[in-house]
Amino acid sequence: MATVTCPAGHESSTEDYCDTCGAPIGAATPPAEPTLAPPEAAPAATSCPGCGEPVVGRFCESCGYDVESGTPAAPPPVTLVLGTDRAHWERMVGSGEPAFPLVGPTLNFELTGDRAVLGRIRTGAPVDVDLALTGTAADPAVSHNQCVFERDGDVWTVNDAGSSNGTWINDATEPLAPGAVHRLAEGDRILIGAWTSLTVHIGGAAPTAPPAPTEPSAQAEAPEASGATSGPASAGGGAASPPPEPSATPDPS
Repeated sequence: MATVTCPAGHESSTEDYCDTCGAPIGAATPPAEPTLAPPEAAPAATSCPGCGEPVVGRFCESCGYDVESGTPAAPPPVTLVLGTDRAHWERMVGSGEPAFPLVGPTLNFELTGDRAVLGRIRTGAPVDVDLALTGTAADPAVSHNQCVFERDGDVWTVNDAGSSNGTWINDATEPLAPGAVHRLAEGDRILIGAWTSLTVHIGGAAPTAPPAPTEPSAQAEAPEASGATSGPASAGGGAASPPPEPSATPDPS
């Protein structure tokens, strides 16, 4: 039998390792080169079912749609910030009753669900509307069923519910017509009753209502000592024309 000599001088019957000391015989086998994994392919973009924009990953960056579960993103919260509006009071009343409040109410309503009715609740009466104006917030010219808010997809709308004094939007010269629907937008002002204002805020934390302007002082309204009379004079120099009759009437409901 042929034998080989290991580096230590032992005779070995095997040619790879010495069968006496185990030392390697001959050239050492070089280590195998590491195998690199191929780079992963980038995920393919798909179209968002909600908005149609390309989506890479689980959530659409444009609208928040959950592509994996098929769930649309929750619509942003909509808050109505209750306040007062002097210009609306001057249009609806002008002078007399109901008087413009010296201290405005501080109240926020958040629209939830799919439908909400706003109205005034008399003292002691059961609350049977979703958004109730009570106490100092109960403008007497607001109807018991004043207006209705409804969800239309991811936006909200408002329409008048047959109120006595109408539902006005922003700087419109006429209230919403029967059956007319207004889609709410950030900063919209919904004017109802004699002086009530609801400012629409969409998403995030809602701001608080600004303080109501105070009544002008009697000194500021007094005529000058020169004998000039207040109010516009007639073309012929006669007495001033009377102020217009108030148009906002307390709602008996």
